[in-house]
Amino acid sequence: MRLRQRAVTAPVQNDADAEGKKAGPSKPVSLNVLKSCVIFVDVRTEVGEDAGTLFVDMLKGLGARTVTKPTKQCTHIVYKSGCEKTVMRWRCLDEPRPKVVGIGWVVECVEKRERVDEERFSVNLEEVASGGSAGKVRTRALSMSFRVDSPV
Repeated sequence: MRLRQRAVTAPVQNDADAEGKKAGPSKPVSLNVLKSCVIFVDVRTEVGEDAGTLFVDMLKGLGARTVTKPTKQCTHIVYKSGCEKTVMRWRCLDEPRPKVVGIGWVVECVEKRERVDEERFSVNLEEVASGGSAGKVRTRALSMSFRVDSPV
């Protein structure tokens, strides 16, 4: 006795199934709002540990290309308490240098799903101290402050 084989098909549940597309949870769609951006991320914690991975992932999700060091191809540097080496490399770059922005720029781009104006988030690396105090704004050393000697 021979059994008849029957093709089994799943019932169509929605339009996506009818079109042959996969239904169910979808993968997050990558936006391309920062597609033209090449970005170096130097974000550190207060104790100097790298905290840039989260921001790299956010930037990639917006279509940006991230690099491992600041170069002349960079359009942006995301900087917060970063390494002195980043500041030195940025200073050595020819004009026009990459725009240096804080982490708030990345967050706002993600929230608004568009490239926002960098000016509000600008970080001035010219004011960042060199010589081991990375990420700190320069202050006048006490030895250079005006002193009045008191009479003896």
